[in-house]
This record gives sequence, C-alpha cells and structure tokens, in this order.
Amino acid sequence: MPSSGATYRPDMQAMSLPAYLEAGLDPNQPEVQLTSTEKAIVFHEWIHYLHNVSTIHGLTSLSVLLKLWSNFRYTFWSDDKSLDDPAHLAAYIGDIDADIRFMAGSRLEQANDLPKNLHVSEVEFANARLVPLPEGHESQLFILCEAAVCLRNKSHCAQYEVRIGTHEILEGAAYLLEERFAATMREPMRNPPYAPYFLIQSLSASVAPKVSKSCTLLAALGALQFPDPPRKLLDMLKCGEAALSAGRDPESAVRAMAVQMYEESLPAALKTLEIIDNAFDKDERMTHAVHKLTATLRANLTYRREDLFLELEVAKTDIGNKNDWLAARARYGAPLLFLKGAGDENRVRRDKMTFLTGDPFADQEAVAQRRLLYATFQYMFAHLQGDYKSGKPKPKMSKCPFYGSCEHELRLRSPSQCGSTPWLSLQDNESLDVCDYAVATSKFEGSREGRR
Repeated sequence: MPSSGATYRPDMQAMSLPAYLEAGLDPNQPEVQLTSTEKAIVFHEWIHYLHNVSTIHGLTSLSVLLKLWSNFRYTFWSDDKSLDDPAHLAAYIGDIDADIRFMAGSRLEQANDLPKNLHVSEVEFANARLVPLPEGHESQLFILCEAAVCLRNKSHCAQYEVRIGTHEILEGAAYLLEERFAATMREPMRNPPYAPYFLIQSLSASVAPKVSKSCTLLAALGALQFPDPPRKLLDMLKCGEAALSAGRDPESAVRAMAVQMYEESLPAALKTLEIIDNAFDKDERMTHAVHKLTATLRANLTYRREDLFLELEVAKTDIGNKNDWLAARARYGAPLLFLKGAGDENRVRRDKMTFLTGDPFADQEAVAQRRLLYATFQYMFAHLQGDYKSGKPKPKMSKCPFYGSCEHELRLRSPSQCGSTPWLSLQDNESLDVCDYAVATSKFEGSREGRR
C-alpha cells in the first residue's frame, strides 16, 4: 500500500519497503521485532509477489513482458533490412502497442471516483457485467457495476459506476489474506481505503449474497489462475451461490471449479515456460536472469497442484516467528528488495538493494542478474513512454533504478546524469569500470570502446 511507504512492482518483481524495517526482517537479529502494522505491510506486499510468481495470470504477465522486450529489441535494434518496409515496421509496432495495452490493462488501477472512507455496508452493487476494457488489450474484460452509496450519517444516496479489473481483484484478495494473517497474530487490522481493497466484497454481496467472506476469497484466488481474472471471478462467485442454494458446500464447489480450470490450463502454462527458456538461450546475460524467473514459476505451479490455495497456509505464518517466515520465502521465492531510506533522495547510498531474506539464491550473482533485468526493462520503458510509433523512439528522461543505492564513481561525480539520462553512462571514460546500468544497456548503446 503506497500510503505505508511499501509498494510492489510486478513487472520488475521488486518490492520497496521503508529502510527502518530491515532489522525487523533480519533473522540474525531476533531481538528486533516488527510491530503488528509493520508485519501486515510486509505480508501484503509479499503476497503480491507470490501471486506474481505462482499463478497463471502471473505467468501470462511475464510472458507478455518478455514478448514486449523481444519485439522492442528486434524492431529498434536489429539489422533486419525488411524493417525498412513501412508495412513490416508497422506490424511490429502494432504488436508492441498490443503488449503495452495488455500490461496496462492487467496492472493499472481502474478509475473509480468513490469516497475513500466508505464501509462495505454503505455500498450496494447492481447489474454486474463483463465489458471490454477500453484502454486494455482487445482480449481483456473488466467488471462494470452500478453502485448506490448511502452514507450512514447522511439521508441521501449517490450513484456511481464501478470498474473492477485485475488490479482490484489482486488487491481485494491480498487484503482478505491480510485479514487472515492478522487473525493468526491476534492483531487488529489496518483500515485502508474502500477502493480498491473492498470492491470484490461488494461485488460478492451483489452476485452471491449468501456466500461467506471465505468463499469470496476462494473465488478471487481461483480467478487468478486464468490469464484474464475478471472473466472468471463472476463465474466463481455464482458457482458458490448456486451450490449453497442447492444445499451443497459453496467453498467445496468453488475449490472444485478452480482446480478443474487450473488442471486444464497447466499443460499450456508449462509449455509457455519451456518456450521462454528456449527463446533465451543466446543472450547469456539475460538468459541466467530469465531462467531464474521461469524456474521459480515452474516450481510454484507444481506446488499449486498439491494445494491450489496455498496462500491460506502462508497466511497462518506469523512473520514475528522469523524462522517460519524465512521457510515460506525460501520455498516460494523472494523479490528484489529496495529498502528506502529517509531524507534527501539525492544522498548517496540512502537506499539499499538486496533480496527479501529467504531466497535460496540470495547471493551476489542472483542480485546482479536481477539488477540486469531491472535496468534492461527500465531502459525499454523509458523509450516506450515517448513516440515509439514513429519507428525512432527517444527515451524519456528517467532516473536510474539504482540511483538511491549506488556508489559508483559516475553517481558521485555526475548525479544529474544518473538521475535523468542513465543510458548515457557508457560515455563515461573517466571511471575505472562501467556501472550496472551501462552493462545492461551496452548492447544497445554500444561500449566505451565503440559507441554508436
């Protein structure tokens, strides 16, 4: 949750936390414990990572990102003369545009102009239906609802349109899991804004009014085992409601439906991982990093066959018991972690970058590989934020992702360059060696010996 100073960036598999939490996460400092609020913050963001690396939707997001990178690299940096043909170039740029729209549709928060401090009891949804996502890919849908908001301290009601996309499902599921986590610790819950965290609860109250909150959570988790989760959430909720009306256990019905869908989707998912692995067998630098991501997904998808709803067990792990929490992260993986310090953002080494402790590959090589991926994709996005459709993209000024944690000579000498045009770092002939960002982009920007 951004208001807590904690965020998770799915395309980079990177979590940002306030630096003061570091000691509380360190198993070597058992005397330092996180507060209940701090535990909930870390758990919530790590759940986003878990969904990123253990669901069909997470795999779809990764495959689209890597396809975007492949198209970007080929379209703008290959020597293929056929790209001189405007029609051929336009076809590739069209693919790039489709990938960008899919990623935006999968991850961006929907525009819902609702009051922030609503309670679920003050909102009533009606006429929930699937409609095409205007700014997304043509294959993506979102759930559109009519909402009546009647505040308890006011006599009148206001009408709104509410949009529920993948982002809202992810946040709603993470919050319901956080509730279970808080119950494990017997601690009070945080009180976040109504949107996006409570939208799926209001949706459930509309289309499946008899099912429990636990069943709503199962439906949301089940929907994440589909490339476009909004398509399946309504079906999952209605399945639970129909089972209850027929005198059957709604949670068992939702579980069975989700397991069947997962088993049907898994062969294609494993084939996709194989395709990704084979596609990254030439560029040695990217290969190690990408294969680490696919290995994590492959392992976690296998764990899902044992227990499709494994998050429910994870939510029973008290982060205060550092060894148990360490074991959970060692099993399912850990994101790249940015510990954000306080004070002047231009201060050298204000921040720290590592893995969230528990990754079995949390060594210097693993960190270096993830840094490579992060810098490479950041470089791509800097270009794609401008007029890439012209065929000659110019990167938009943006800060090096390692700006706050770097102490390279160039960062000390020319912080303004690192803070706006880090891809020019290869023009640095004064430093003894090039920085990590330069290593990641040297294939496109040239090298110190032979710049383009």
